[in-house]
Parts: sequence; structure tokens; C-alpha cells
Amino acid sequence: MQPSIFNIRVPLKVRDDVFLMNTLTDAQLVVSSDVAALLDRTSFDDLSAEERHACDLLTENGFFVESRDADRQRMADFFHGIRHSSDELHITVLTTLQCNFACDYCYQGDRDDFNQFAEKMTLETSARVAQWIESELDRLRPAKFVMTFFGGEPLLNLPVVYDLAERTWRATTARGIPQSLGMITNGLLLTENVVDRLTP
Repeated sequence: MQPSIFNIRVPLKVRDDVFLMNTLTDAQLVVSSDVAALLDRTSFDDLSAEERHACDLLTENGFFVESRDADRQRMADFFHGIRHSSDELHITVLTTLQCNFACDYCYQGDRDDFNQFAEKMTLETSARVAQWIESELDRLRPAKFVMTFFGGEPLLNLPVVYDLAERTWRATTARGIPQSLGMITNGLLLTENVVDRLTP
């Protein structure tokens, strides 16, 4: 038994507690520091009944695993399940690399005139993406279709956002598949008109 490689620990200022999260199982627990310290143990032969119970709870939530190889296999199984699931087809579409903020701290590293000249997806590419989505809908027959618009700032390329949303709406409606749209945006360009047009 050893700690999962996907564990995260955050000490809390309240009492002497620790927030534990396993990023693979999404288990989240607030435990005392002595329970969190069990994850650092190398021997479990002399556990008290209370410590044994705590270890069982940590194991049940994926904080303890039998081995690193087993932990990595669980991750491989998780991604295999996602790739081969017919529950949901989830597509993320990058409409543009441009952003109206271009913050210095952004992970995309937008600098100088990058935003002025960064590429945007064309309507021709949007049509090809929609065609590919239709073929995936037919191949997978998912219970639900989810599309997330991403960037840069996706609202800087509204023609493509509208085009893809409308094309996929027609495709999913024709197949009886519920569609859900999401967007990762800084919100500055989000207006009632945009929301109204993207809401069926």
C-alpha cells in the first residue's frame, strides 16, 4: 500500500486540518493532520484500530493504492473509458488565438502584436469541423453532445461560433441527440444578444 501519485494536500488554517484531493478519483476530504500523515508512512504493521479505519477510508477514496503501476493503469483505464464511451461526445473548438486582454501572466504567452496577427478559424474550416462532428455523431451515437468554445477569446470570432453552433444544432436535432454549448471566455464581449443567439 502506498500513496497515490494523484494526491494533493493543502494544509488548512482552521484547526489543524488538511484538505486532500485525488485528481484521478476526484475524491475530496478534509482530515486531521495525523490522518494526512498516514500517507507518509512506510509501514502499516502497528496501526491502531482508529488508524486502520482512517487508512480504509483513504484507500476507499483512492488516496492509497496497491502500487504506482496500478495507479498508472487506473489512469490509462480512465482515459480509455472516456475515448470509447458513447455517453457523451465532447468537442473543444479553438476559434482563435487572439485575445482582447492579452494579459502578461497568461499561459498562452501573448505578447506584442501577436493578438493583432494571430489566426482565426475560417468559415470554411468551421464547415469541415461540423462535417467531422456529424460523422462522429453517426459513428458513436452518443447520448449527449457537448461543444466548448475556446481561444484566445472565442468571442473575437463570433461568425465561427454562430456557424458551428447552428450547424451542430441542426445535426443533433436531426439525430435526436441533446446538445449543450459551453464557452471559456473572459466575458467582456458577452452580451444578451450573443447569449440569446446561442440559446435554443
